[in-house]
Amino acid sequence: MKARRMPLRLRHRTGSSESVARRLTVPVAVILAVSALIVCGLIWYSARILDDVARDSSLRVMQAKFAELERRSSVDVKDRSWWNEAQVKLFGDRDTIWAEDNFGSYAYDSLGWSTVFILGADGEPLFSWIEGESFGRSRIALEHFDGGLDRLIESAQESPMEEPEAAAALLVDQNGVPHIVAVSAFTWETPTVEQLALARRPILVISLALDGPALAGIAQDLNVRDLRLVGVEDPTAPLSMALITPNGNPAGILTWSFDLPGERLVSTVLPAILGAFLVMSWLLWLVFGRASRAARQIENGARLLAAQNSAIERSEQRIRAIMDNVADGIFTINPDGGLESANPAALRLFGYDAPAIMGKDLVSLIDCPEGIQILAAFRARDEVPSQVQGAIGRRADGTIFPVDLSAGEVTIGDRSLLTVVVRDMTEREKQTVDLREARDAAEQADRAKSDFLAHISHELRTPLNAIIGFSEMYTSKIFGALGDKRYDEYAVHIHDSGKHLLALINDILDLSRAEAQRFELFEDDIAVGAVVEASVEMVRGEVREAGPDLEVEIPADLPRLRVDERRLRQVMINLLGNAVKFTPRDGRIVVRAELDGDDRIRIVVRDTGIGMHQDDVEKAFVPFKQIDTTLTRRYLGAGIGPSLTRRLVEAHGAEISIMSRPNKGTTVTVVFPPERTVQPGNRMAG
Repeated sequence: MKARRMPLRLRHRTGSSESVARRLTVPVAVILAVSALIVCGLIWYSARILDDVARDSSLRVMQAKFAELERRSSVDVKDRSWWNEAQVKLFGDRDTIWAEDNFGSYAYDSLGWSTVFILGADGEPLFSWIEGESFGRSRIALEHFDGGLDRLIESAQESPMEEPEAAAALLVDQNGVPHIVAVSAFTWETPTVEQLALARRPILVISLALDGPALAGIAQDLNVRDLRLVGVEDPTAPLSMALITPNGNPAGILTWSFDLPGERLVSTVLPAILGAFLVMSWLLWLVFGRASRAARQIENGARLLAAQNSAIERSEQRIRAIMDNVADGIFTINPDGGLESANPAALRLFGYDAPAIMGKDLVSLIDCPEGIQILAAFRARDEVPSQVQGAIGRRADGTIFPVDLSAGEVTIGDRSLLTVVVRDMTEREKQTVDLREARDAAEQADRAKSDFLAHISHELRTPLNAIIGFSEMYTSKIFGALGDKRYDEYAVHIHDSGKHLLALINDILDLSRAEAQRFELFEDDIAVGAVVEASVEMVRGEVREAGPDLEVEIPADLPRLRVDERRLRQVMINLLGNAVKFTPRDGRIVVRAELDGDDRIRIVVRDTGIGMHQDDVEKAFVPFKQIDTTLTRRYLGAGIGPSLTRRLVEAHGAEISIMSRPNKGTTVTVVFPPERTVQPGNRMAG
């Protein structure tokens, strides 16, 4: 406006002035226009650069935000998987309530985890939650995401157990929603040697879905607008960022907008008046902005360096704590054989203090060829033996003791060191010797007992045979009547008692033979029905006296059985004798033989007698063991029959089982292996 008024005023005063003014108008206007154009151009150019910088900065901030989300997810999944209680509750107790409280709804509500999958060491699903809802084993993590999860799982499995690392990446679920997925292997806080040797570990998979609420939270944190995920690139969007999965597949395009500072600068500042000031301000702002960014970068670098130093310090403290508390001695040795370090257990084990042991080398401590072999392999850069058993350690006082060694080569910086773990085997070897001596003593005592029973049984049979023979002469009155009838009764009692005692001694002799492993079988192909019938006839008198009903069920087409006939008859007499002894007068005894579906012959003796508790079945098989131990026992017996019966059955490779209930009865089943069943056409000759 001033440029226009000046010519008018000059024109009113003088023409020459007007002419001059006119001549000056164009240059001034040009100068003003050029100045205005220069200022406006500078401001416009500055605004463009400012907006470009703002876009780049916003893009970097968005990328940093996603990197921070991946890092936070990695930290969360590592914190939840590096947890002893999780190991016990999830894989030991399979505690679903604990899992729900710590990995299910709690993780969704408090930590924001969209999905949680817990996989076993074999990769099978154990627990799964989606949006806080539990799906148990019905959801498979590899199927929930389109691809790339297997690589994260393998990366987590390969992470060292001493310092596990999580793996994180961007994946897409079945519904096309991108997720920030983090994977970590479950690890004990202080793993044992056996746990360190595990090839596979259980896996924890968590994810954060990049859905509407998640994007709204990110937009609020970064102070941007219209943050959304689209399938194809929108050319009208101010800013966009492609999301790519580890497989190289697109997961979508993230678009957003924000206030551009250059546009605000152009729309709010008058270029003609504040041109120079704006240029200086812009320069100052540019310098300050770059300095601020540089300062922020330096601060972030310092913070990151401090975090790394803190993590290294914590790791060193953890390693020192392990080294100080482990029971085994641990050395680190340089290529010259000298000791670099020794933990407290090593000092105690070898009887040195710290300064004294540092002057030693490996060969002076491990005084055997194994120590020389380990050091020679380490110096020659050959494969160091990882496990050495039967080595010899030498203490400070010169005494030696047995040790086992575990060796391995480690590289720290540009130095190679040898780590040797020494385990004192003195107590274990003593335990081994004690166990061997105790076993030998027990076996010798068992053989002595069996030999004694065999010898004493033979010594008793001779006088018993004489007693039985003479009592039979008295009862048969070969040399005439004895006189008083009571003598006849006494003779019968003597004869019966002698036979009973002789049968008991025969059982003891058979039992001692079986225990001494001097039991012989004379096998033949026999008819099971004939042996059962003969055994029934031998106890028929006892059955008539006791009164129970006795039934025999033997199929006519039952195959023959390859066994020792006398021993099988002995088994049947023992089983029938027990059944008769413990079955009341109105009871019932059934003997059945059959061929099952596996070509095995089964012999079953079932009674309705007094029975016993199932917990007492094993007691019945213990020699000389009586289930009824009261002084007023109703049923006599030495407790040899069941034990001898089992040994006779097992000598044939067969199995015997007892099912019993008090006051309901007992069922004894003997099952012979199929190779003892003689099929038609396969009978033995002779």
